[in-house]
Amino acid sequence: MRQVRKKWITKVVLSKHPKVTEMLQDRYGEEEANKKTNGQVIKFCKQMWTRHVKGVEDWGIYKEILKRGEV
Repeated sequence: MRQVRKKWITKVVLSKHPKVTEMLQDRYGEEEANKKTNGQVIKFCKQMWTRHVKGVEDWGIYKEILKRGEV
């Protein structure tokens, strides 16, 4: 996977996009999806992207991510 795509998927996961959350809950169930770490969610999203699962084209940065030190 290209570095640009990896960074983009990481930003999508960290912004907590509702579509990603919905896909996780459909796949693993609500309790198991809430236990996943960010690293596990990023890995799941990369797999979904490479497999061209329906719904990944709707992903986007949900909200602006603050950098460290910003309020």
